[in-house]
Amino acid sequence: MDITNEKSKVSKQRFLLFKRRFGPLFVTQFLGAFNDNFFKNALIVLFTFVMASSLGETLVLINLASALFILPYFLFSPIAGQLADKYEKSSLIQTIKLSEIVIMALAALALWLQSVYAMLFVLFLLGTQSTFFGPTKYSLLPQHLSREELLDGNAYVEGGTFLAILVGTLFGGWLAADSSTREWLGYGGVFIAFIGWLASKGIPEAPSAAANLKLDWNLYRGIVGLLSEVRLAGVSSIIAYISWFWLLGALFLTQLAPWAQDILKADGRLATLLIAIFSIGIAIGSIWCSYLAEKHSSLKVAIAGGFGMSVFTLWMALIPEQTSAIDSIRMLPKSLVGWSVIISLGGLSVCAGLYTVPLYTLLQSDSPERVRSRVIAALNVTNSIYIFGGSILAVGLLSVGLSISMLFGLLGFINFVVMIMLQGHAAGRVLRN
Repeated sequence: MDITNEKSKVSKQRFLLFKRRFGPLFVTQFLGAFNDNFFKNALIVLFTFVMASSLGETLVLINLASALFILPYFLFSPIAGQLADKYEKSSLIQTIKLSEIVIMALAALALWLQSVYAMLFVLFLLGTQSTFFGPTKYSLLPQHLSREELLDGNAYVEGGTFLAILVGTLFGGWLAADSSTREWLGYGGVFIAFIGWLASKGIPEAPSAAANLKLDWNLYRGIVGLLSEVRLAGVSSIIAYISWFWLLGALFLTQLAPWAQDILKADGRLATLLIAIFSIGIAIGSIWCSYLAEKHSSLKVAIAGGFGMSVFTLWMALIPEQTSAIDSIRMLPKSLVGWSVIISLGGLSVCAGLYTVPLYTLLQSDSPERVRSRVIAALNVTNSIYIFGGSILAVGLLSVGLSISMLFGLLGFINFVVMIMLQGHAAGRVLRN
């Protein structure tokens, strides 16, 4: 009987991607994540290796870019959550994907003009588009998937997202690193946005959860209302632990390219490869999580992944600055330090995938359907607060002399404390149940 159940589980996972109630959404999400990171990582490479004149200027530009991308999550999440609860979700997604085509056309213009300000403005617009897509996507999943399929669906979405980050990171970084190929950044972004819009037209209808909801466009009331909904739904702590993950991940990814340049003396293509390794690892961890959760509680999987994140982050912080450059991809596996980078970065990212998927699934299953989109929107608000605050703190610490390696060590230590708190939360949850 156990063998039959296991075969059934594998079959469901394998074919979920080919079902209309999940496949088109997966493709739409994948291509959207690709475009976000295609353009964002192209900017990181351009700022780090082309436009900035010093490491200090590089750090200011890339942390500003990170902050501008996340700012719309704070500004527009309240209305995004209300819209996703009030209106039918598949048509809403199609409208959001249409706007992406326009934004990527503006991105092409910004790259052609070589204007830093225009590039940063486009990044803000991409963040705005993602702000409206997130609550719609995550609240739609429980409408189209059974409770038993939800963990698998989230695993595929998270895994696919980070594979898209991988592909977008590689293409964006590699094209940006070579002056002869930079013009393709604009063309590629518009093309992918168009294909994503076509995929969105295949998403089945997802009826409104609160058709009579009265929209409130006031930012302050909207945020207060979202936080009230979260408290009433009893998911505040889950949101806090997910937001911590995004703070840690955003700071780590933002500093990874300048860390590689400073510690490894890496070139732009090697820095892009390191970001790609990080993305592959999260995708592997996300998919692996759905199998581990069959034998262990999902919260135990998340806690184990979280402690692993601390171990590998501290490992990376201890990698010494190199006197001779590891300045190309082929040189990375030819040294002990190179393998240390691969193992620590890969281990960190796999553990990150194990950590985040169970928490997203728990948030969706614990949230009442009528407010689920607004709960996801509240998560986006707290994510933006954590990431924006973390970016400002990182800029401050780095500007007063803290090295990037020391920043990694600090994050690893704080994460260890957070995981102890999560373990206590899990124990309390078991007692309540």
